[in-house]
Amino acid sequence: SFCLDEDIDDNVLATIKTLVAGNPSDQFLLIPYIATEHFYRWAGELKELGVNVYGEDADWITKFGHKGILHRHMSNLDQPSVLELIDSKIRVAKGYTCSTTQQLLEAYRLIGSKEVVIKPILGSAGDGIIFVSDEEVLRLYGFPQGDVVLEEKLTLDTASDGIVLSPAVHYMKTQLLGDEVVDQIMVGVKYMGWRESAVPTTFKKTALRYTHKLIQAIKPQGPGGFDFLSVGGLPVLTDVNTGRFNGAHQPKLFSEMYAPEGSHWYCWKFKPPENLDVHTFWRRLQE
Repeated sequence: SFCLDEDIDDNVLATIKTLVAGNPSDQFLLIPYIATEHFYRWAGELKELGVNVYGEDADWITKFGHKGILHRHMSNLDQPSVLELIDSKIRVAKGYTCSTTQQLLEAYRLIGSKEVVIKPILGSAGDGIIFVSDEEVLRLYGFPQGDVVLEEKLTLDTASDGIVLSPAVHYMKTQLLGDEVVDQIMVGVKYMGWRESAVPTTFKKTALRYTHKLIQAIKPQGPGGFDFLSVGGLPVLTDVNTGRFNGAHQPKLFSEMYAPEGSHWYCWKFKPPENLDVHTFWRRLQE
């Protein structure tokens, strides 16, 4: 068990190679949380020793493993997005993929909305998302996480407790996982957990129809998911977390394995402090 990506070094890799080579009768499977360019760089050396890799290959990630599939790129506006080629009827926010400041500014003018959102195409869990209502902010944006999508800011529906309705669907290969549609518990642009979905059945059916279309087209070999927002009671696809695990996979798998059928559940993205005993923690969760 290692934390492996950019920080892997020759010594760690050599140790793993020795373990694999020293146990020729064993089978080894490498399961990345998210497959990145750095991961493929060193994982290839283990594949040469017969280690299998769970999930997508590098070419698949380049084509489908990012938010850029949702929109046309400003460098070639005549080329339909990957999503349009799959199903042009799937609702998305008006937006464009951008690689330069000039493209950002031109996309802002094409969107025609004062309030927009910058989203790094490789970001997750709200990382790097910025709300913008001033063209000068776009001029100063430095692309710290690479290419971005610029989208109109949507007017979002909320649940009865005021939390934004942000349902999501998750898969392993071509099978949907656990409760098919669950709501993210959102605090600003960050998700803090998951709960049973409060959207109506018609919303769920539409979101699932979108999801099945996408899965059928991209043919994933590993984990992933799709995030929606509720706008006027209708699902709008706002994020793709393809080619990677995310925060819902583990609790969904846990629930599927251990919870009695029909159980209700919440999942909180929270690390309790060391001095918090389990009984106090459980009481606070109930409260």
